[in-house]
Amino acid sequence: DDKKKNNLCQVVPLPNKDTDWIRMTAMQMVNQMSWSQERELRKWVKENRLDGFGKIVSEADRNDQTKMAILKKLKDNAMPAMMKLQQYNVELNEMGDG
Repeated sequence: DDKKKNNLCQVVPLPNKDTDWIRMTAMQMVNQMSWSQERELRKWVKENRLDGFGKIVSEADRNDQTKMAILKKLKDNAMPAMMKLQQYNVELNEMGDG
């Protein structure tokens, strides 16, 4: 339904100043996390020509230890990065830059 669609596609603000990158990236990560929870949407995104990163990840050689180490590092640091972006958002809002 429309409510679910809107929840899956939160508005990603366009940047007008350097600190807007933080909000933009945080919202993109929120959307991507939501998409990853929906099997059909995850499949569609993976097959979408505009999502080059997902295809690279899914087609990476699982025997290539260097690539697997990089992907593991990305996965292990995604949530800490998201939490740091949220912290920065709070700090920006406290400074009146929100």
